[in-house]
Amino acid sequence: MSVASPEPTVAPTSRISPALVNGQRILLECPAWCTEDHVAANERHLEDVCHSSAVVDLMSPRDSGPARLLAYARVIAGNSTSLDDQPQVTVDFDDIHGMYLQAQDAGEFADNLIAFAQRVRTLARTISA
Repeated sequence: MSVASPEPTVAPTSRISPALVNGQRILLECPAWCTEDHVAANERHLEDVCHSSAVVDLMSPRDSGPARLLAYARVIAGNSTSLDDQPQVTVDFDDIHGMYLQAQDAGEFADNLIAFAQRVRTLARTISA
């Protein structure tokens, strides 16, 4: 007797979320990755609504005190269908303007971070020998 395998589950690409726009409660289509509280944001115009993912932090330890935030990254996108509002990865640093990266550029940046991390590990081994 054969048993049918269950249907694969596919993560939704979007969901409906409540939002406030100029004090009016509306329903808004959000990308599945959006963690923004659109009710708390209460944007003045629908065009001002922005989608944002959870933040990923890059922390650096210190000799004394807590770790220091060096940079953070997240996905952002506007609410319109224009090409300018396509999702991008933004990387923000403590004291310089952020970078806004398309998917390919974000992948290249991640590859560079991995290579940098490997070089830092090599330096750490050098001083611990």
